[in-house]
Amino acid sequence: MNITKLKVSIITRVIRMLNLLLPSDTSGVMLNNLYRQFIEKVNGIEGACVLEIGSRNVTGTVHRGRYKSAKEYVGFDYHPGENVDVVGDAHELSRHLPHEHFDAVFSSVVFEHLAMPWKAVLEINTVMKKGGLLYIQTHPAWPPHELPWDFWRHQKASFSALLNKKTGFKIIECIEGDRASIVVYSKQLMKAVIPKDAIHLGIGLMAEKIGPADEALSWNVELEDFVEGIYPSPKA
Repeated sequence: MNITKLKVSIITRVIRMLNLLLPSDTSGVMLNNLYRQFIEKVNGIEGACVLEIGSRNVTGTVHRGRYKSAKEYVGFDYHPGENVDVVGDAHELSRHLPHEHFDAVFSSVVFEHLAMPWKAVLEINTVMKKGGLLYIQTHPAWPPHELPWDFWRHQKASFSALLNKKTGFKIIECIEGDRASIVVYSKQLMKAVIPKDAIHLGIGLMAEKIGPADEALSWNVELEDFVEGIYPSPKA
């Protein structure tokens, strides 16, 4: 181990020890509660049609059983696998799924992997019923993962730009969870203040479809036109 890696290792261990002294942070609990509220609202819809975007079982967590009232639950993913009913690209939902069909749509840690989240939002609107509920959970800050398709980190302002009257949505609530700080290895003075400001590892929001998206909004671009590489395939 070279001297730089050794220093980083020591600093990391010290930070982990200091973390034990920090007061308990409830932001992660609030974020989880928002998802539970979404589930409760969806379960209150008799015979709900539910769509999960990015449903393939990668982490061991499967959401299907939480939606007790659903008469239809469609798991949609870019790759086939456990808990996947329809294989396709989230930027092209309306090619694979019926229009104005779903009462609820949700995705968990998917939006950072979408090359064109603005296009995905328009597609989500197309397959949702008016008054339908949308839940999205993703990362404002997180190390790169599932490369090479890890494109974005979303803040609250990101979703104000993605979900609005023009795209046919109203945000009901948006919560940032799991506070953290950035540790800067550089000794530059301006960067020394960065750790003073909290960042968040997770963000979740619940929104309602209030109408169709503005017809002027379109993004007629295919992934193959500009994205290199292949999204990570299912693990053997």
